[in-house]
Amino acid sequence: PPAGPRRRLSARLLRRAPPAPPVAARPGRVSVLGLGFIDAMEKYMVAADVLVTKAGPGTIAEAAALGLPVLLTSYLPGQEAGNVDVVVNGGCGTYEEDPGGIA
Repeated sequence: PPAGPRRRLSARLLRRAPPAPPVAARPGRVSVLGLGFIDAMEKYMVAADVLVTKAGPGTIAEAAALGLPVLLTSYLPGQEAGNVDVVVNGGCGTYEEDPGGIA
């Protein structure tokens, strides 16, 4: 769980989050719930249809190991730039930095 100020912020956000209506009642809409620090990310990745993330090599490797498609939204120049090409050219996912295109 988050510590210090992040714990308080996480608790405040969770209290303010309205319960999500059933997905069928909201076609084309997705509810997002911030969970804070997760130490069992693989459980969420196995249940996901796609992973939306920046081009970090560890996360990309975990997704590839699970056969999970990746939608990359950003990268650290120099350090992660090549990861975008590997994902896109390898057919493991796509890159989109425009929020409208991501949605």
